[in-house]
Amino acid sequence: MLKNKFVPIIVFLSFIIGFIFGEDTLGSAKHDYLYHVKYFYNFSENFFNTFKNFGMDQVNENVRNSPIFFNFPTIIVNVFNRFLCKQ
Repeated sequence: MLKNKFVPIIVFLSFIIGFIFGEDTLGSAKHDYLYHVKYFYNFSENFFNTFKNFGMDQVNENVRNSPIFFNFPTIIVNVFNRFLCKQ
């Protein structure tokens, strides 16, 4: 019974310690973010042109996701840009 109470505390502390030391348990989460963020902004700036040319440059960039994957984050980027960049 006492063991069951300490397991969540130990797990939580391991997350906090990993965050403090910059541990990347997935191995390349930062790399994936930097890879995908440029597509989010490209889709938000010019959706139809980006969709039309998506995956065409296979020599320099290997696009491994469907363009549908980028639609939801693009909508979020557009909403934030409208509300945060009002003039």
